[in-house]
Amino acid sequence: MQIQKNNDRIDVILSQAFDSRIKMLNLCYALVFFFGGHFFVFRVLHSTIDSTAASVFGILFAIALYIASYRFFCKAVLFEKLLISNREVKWVEKKLFRSKTRSFDLKEITNFHFIEKNVVVPHPLAGRSMDYLGFETTDKMINQLGGRNQISFDYQGRAVYFEADIYSYEFDEIKSIFDSVRRN
Repeated sequence: MQIQKNNDRIDVILSQAFDSRIKMLNLCYALVFFFGGHFFVFRVLHSTIDSTAASVFGILFAIALYIASYRFFCKAVLFEKLLISNREVKWVEKKLFRSKTRSFDLKEITNFHFIEKNVVVPHPLAGRSMDYLGFETTDKMINQLGGRNQISFDYQGRAVYFEADIYSYEFDEIKSIFDSVRRN
C-alpha cells in the first residue's frame, strides 16, 4: 500500500500488478492455461484424424483454456486505487483491457470497516506434531487463496467491497485518513 498526497486529495494505492505471491501464482496459472490452449490448437491443426467432432471439441476446449488464462491474468495485473478528497471518494480499478471508476459522495458513506478473512481452525485429521497427510496444509492454502482482508463501507443502503487484500494496520492508516478528511 502506498499513500500519496496531492494538493486537493489523497491517493491510496491498494494493490498493483504482480505485488503479491497470490498474483504471481495467478500469473503462473495464466501461463499454464495459455500454453495449454496452444497445445490443443496445435493438436487440432496437425491431427491426422479427420474427425470433425474431435476438432470442434479441441477448439472449444482451447477457447475455454484461453478464457481461463485471460481471467487469471486479469487477477494478476489488478490495480486498485482510492482517491479521497473533501467531497468524494473515487475507487479506480484497472485490469488488463478495462478500467472502472466509481465515485461515492463522502457524506453518504457510513460504516467504514475492515473485514478480516476467516481464521483457519486445525483440521481434525491433521497430526499434532506434524501434518503427515497434508490436511492442514491444504486447508491453509485454500484459506490463503480464497479469503482476503477487505475494506468495506455502506453507501446508499448497500455494501461496497474492495478487492485488495490489505493488512489491519494498513486499514488503520486508511481509516485515519478517511476520518481526518471527513472532519474537514
